Amino acid sequence: MLNELSGRTHQVHTAVAVVHLAHDGTMLSQAHGLDSAGVSMLEITPEKMEWYLSTGESMGKAGSYAVQGDGGALVERVEGSLTTVIGLPLDLLANLLAQVDCGWKNEA
Repeated sequence: MLNELSGRTHQVHTAVAVVHLAHDGTMLSQAHGLDSAGVSMLEITPEKMEWYLSTGESMGKAGSYAVQGDGGALVERVEGSLTTVIGLPLDLLANLLAQVDCGWKNEA
């Protein structure tokens, strides 16, 4: 996977759904959305690949890297929200929480 991403830009898509339930479990409202970000990877040399794989961080990651960890050393730039790449787009989540009117207010 990392060899395929090396030196290329790929898109990361993260979807979020929020459901507001009453105490009895009845759904009061719901909202969902999708956010996308472009991730440009550096050319990954064999030495850097060996180092990164030796960290064990790539195991269990969609895309085989964790931008918020050692895998950030493989990334040239992120176009869009870093939290989308990490896996929970916080701006999108704040907007969705406001949409379901569960009493949470986005003051940012």
